[in-house]
Amino acid sequence: MTAIRTWNGHGVWWLVDVDGAPFVSLGVNHVQPDCWLAPYNRAFMRNRYGPDLDTPEGGFNPGGQALPRLVDATVARIRGLGFNTLGIHTAGVPARLFADDLFYCVAIDVFPLGSRFRFGEQRFPDIFSEEFASMLEARVREVCAEHRDRPRFIGYAFSDIPRWYFFAGEPRDTEPVHPWVLDLLALPEGAPGWQAAMDVLGRATARTREDSDAVMERVVARWYDLHTRLIRRHDPNHLLLGDKLHSPHRLPAWLPPILARSVDVLFVQWYSPMSAQRETLERLHRMTGKPVLNGDSSFGCAKPPRQTRVKGYPVASIAEAGKAYADYLRAAMNLPFMVGWHHCGWIEQWDGGKRVDWEINENGLFDPFENPYPELTRPVAEANARAHAWHAEPGVRPAPEPAPGSCPP
Repeated sequence: MTAIRTWNGHGVWWLVDVDGAPFVSLGVNHVQPDCWLAPYNRAFMRNRYGPDLDTPEGGFNPGGQALPRLVDATVARIRGLGFNTLGIHTAGVPARLFADDLFYCVAIDVFPLGSRFRFGEQRFPDIFSEEFASMLEARVREVCAEHRDRPRFIGYAFSDIPRWYFFAGEPRDTEPVHPWVLDLLALPEGAPGWQAAMDVLGRATARTREDSDAVMERVVARWYDLHTRLIRRHDPNHLLLGDKLHSPHRLPAWLPPILARSVDVLFVQWYSPMSAQRETLERLHRMTGKPVLNGDSSFGCAKPPRQTRVKGYPVASIAEAGKAYADYLRAAMNLPFMVGWHHCGWIEQWDGGKRVDWEINENGLFDPFENPYPELTRPVAEANARAHAWHAEPGVRPAPEPAPGSCPP
């Protein structure tokens, strides 16, 4: 089976489907059960799609008769707005239910290195050990077996916003040594990870950010080399997206060369107008030679009293979010190396229905009862319909960028 691939035609990068047609990935994230089964909309969803949407214990039921009805209706809405892809944050819904209708990608996620990982509460693994390699291969084998023969499958992400470097404002952002380095040094003397750290540091102890970065470069190289080799062993035909990288303007200098040799597409998460991103993305593209996919971002505003905080770059109103979506997509498509954008998210969440791993409400194009916001969905659909034409003519001056603000009560 011919898999989806990248193509640089006349200086413009595209994804190409199994029939040879070029496309850009216009996606949505967080099409997931906890958005349908919150305390405020559970009864509504059960009444609309069927009483077996959840289990008697209140959990999501992936084998019930209600789920296919919900998926069919959701796919129709997604396609009706001009989206063609489900992003990696589509959890709990069996791929077989949407794989014939939408492009999609998945994450390997062998170890929670991103927002779900809490520094100090877990030990980072000995990534240099045979035990870790075996654990990763078992996970890769499982994921590849499920997805490699599906014609609309795009490819594999490795993990979601891993902590390869400290993020500004985090409690440990001012500390010199990454906790993974400390965990390697705490291994028994002679363990593979301990030895790898000592090979970098000599007989010294990591004390500075420079020491830490030197070890982390080797850790990350091992992470990417293992993922690349094992995924190619079990599925040589689909795209390697690598990690979804948060705040790519802060990438350490040693990371782009690793990305250049390891991935097919640079996969990023960046919540901001394109005016704040363009220079960095252009530089990363030049350094790696890879196209770029923004796999997670949006523009949003909280809607009191039901929402206290909401994900998304802040804009002043729902109408401004619609305008900002169209402006960002046009600006992104005017960059010849951009191959898509995945919007966060689909159905919004209200206070009292938050995901267990995140304290901010999910953004959405629909309210929790699947009612669209016309001042948002109309410009979204219009922009999505024009995205391919915009991308075919790079260099057009983009529309003005939205100014940050807050949603009025």
